[in-house]
Amino acid sequence: MNPDDLLSPEDAGLYLNKSAKTLERWRSLGSGPAFHRIGNTVVYRRSDLDAYFLAARVEPAMTGRVERVVRSA
Repeated sequence: MNPDDLLSPEDAGLYLNKSAKTLERWRSLGSGPAFHRIGNTVVYRRSDLDAYFLAARVEPAMTGRVERVVRSA
């Protein structure tokens, strides 16, 4: 897979496990992955989809007991 591949909204949706309709809604709201509009055609660059996916990563919150370090004055 070439990172410069251009994908249709349908293919981009499959790549992100989202519907093309969701991508359309995100475009209208100004959110979601970067896209290109060539005339009336919308395309997504695979590398932009990868960047969007990586930016959405959430680290799990630290769980369990946290010990406090107390410094004496």
